[in-house]
Amino acid sequence: MPKFDARIPIRTRLTLTLVCLLTATVLLADWIGLVPDSRTQLAQGRVSVCESLAATGTAMVAAGNSKGFESAVTALVERNRSLRSARLIDADGNTAFQTAGHAQYWSPLPQHRDSNFTLPIFRFGKPWGNLQLAFTAPATELAGSRFGIWGLLAFLIPISLLQYSWLLETMLPSPAATADPTTADREPLPAHSDNAVAPQSPPAAVAVVPGVLAPNDDTLSDDTLKDYRSADDTLRDVAPAAHSPEASPSAPSAPSGPPIHTTLPIDDEEMRCIVVNFVDRLDARLNGMQDALHHADFQTLRSEAHWLKGSGGTVGFGDFTIPAKELEYAAKDQDSQLALELLQQIHSIRSRIVPPAPPSLPQASGLEASALEASALEASARQSAPQPSSPDNAPIECTLPLDDEDYLDIVVDFLQQLDVRLMGMLSMVQTKSFDELYDEAHWLKGSGGTVGFPAFTDPALALMNASERRDVRQCQESLRDVLAIRQRLVVPHTSAPAPAE
Repeated sequence: MPKFDARIPIRTRLTLTLVCLLTATVLLADWIGLVPDSRTQLAQGRVSVCESLAATGTAMVAAGNSKGFESAVTALVERNRSLRSARLIDADGNTAFQTAGHAQYWSPLPQHRDSNFTLPIFRFGKPWGNLQLAFTAPATELAGSRFGIWGLLAFLIPISLLQYSWLLETMLPSPAATADPTTADREPLPAHSDNAVAPQSPPAAVAVVPGVLAPNDDTLSDDTLKDYRSADDTLRDVAPAAHSPEASPSAPSAPSGPPIHTTLPIDDEEMRCIVVNFVDRLDARLNGMQDALHHADFQTLRSEAHWLKGSGGTVGFGDFTIPAKELEYAAKDQDSQLALELLQQIHSIRSRIVPPAPPSLPQASGLEASALEASALEASARQSAPQPSSPDNAPIECTLPLDDEDYLDIVVDFLQQLDVRLMGMLSMVQTKSFDELYDEAHWLKGSGGTVGFPAFTDPALALMNASERRDVRQCQESLRDVLAIRQRLVVPHTSAPAPAE
């Protein structure tokens, strides 16, 4: 059965929820008597006036001052706008006095008993006469308040809808504000500036502060570990297409410079796996950039360049940082010629990347080392083929309704934070910062299930327990499980604009 509420934006649902809570609170307050009833208060006030007049009239008539009582009633009618008229009838049924218009305002009908009152006047304990008082009808007297609690709700609900909508719009970020993290105002770096500084790779054992990006976002971005996607998912998202020779950079041939090794400590198994995953998926991402340039899809090209700018330096290949940054700005300016030149430069850097060898291989020296290095360079130039999936590496999709833009924005923001914080956890294990690692694992245990990835809950809990016991080996195993789950996540994508003609 389709979830119709999934089509309603989350701000609208929050607004309706708050209005319903307000309505329920007002109705509860009315039910327990905290909200005064205007009609009841009006009736009680009129009854008090009538009782006062009856007591005053009885006293004045008993004292033989009937004229004074007549003057007092007449003055009260003139001064009280709610009291329209009055009439005094003696014991024989004759009219002792009446004010102007009494015959028009007075009605003995039962439906008018809430505005017409008859007061008995006594003298020495015996009935002396009756005083008729004609008040304004309650509906006219109360005006809008005659509807009671329902009139109050009819006013509060639309006003609250407007107020809560404005408040949530102000407090919650819009999807457009976070859909493209590369739109910050920054001056583009010249393509071939003489003052260009060589990229700096991040130190391997420096812990990332939880939830905070590194000071230099050129080497550590929110998209740090997007390369953790499975091979099938990556190749499906950025599958290369056929290109004309003049519209795409040529495939890399022989390396045009010294080999480039990662600056991360690849003797650590987790670090080595991260670098291997990045290198294995780099060719597919580069072909995706080439395909995006061929179809003038500058939005995709810009997003991929932003990924390479951050991820390259993070995994120890800082040579990618400056050309990827220049490519990002070229895509922003839709400069096809400059983007083509920068892609060729990035392909040249890619041809010099040396993938880390498995730790079990013996270290070679002399001619053997040169042969192994040449073989690794030649193998890295080929594109990796997709591997069949198994139940252990099946893709994991988010359980939240991603057709809702607000939910999609929350999930994408979580994944961007997750990649940075995973790198921080790796550094925390290396430096044995168990307290910080415990806090990060606790965050992952709660946030993972909240944003629709409950697969993180158990390994994050195991990581918390290992951190509390300060067990380095168990921390490494639990973190390896977390990284394996991150690699299987299906990363949602925001819609990109149509390609330009």
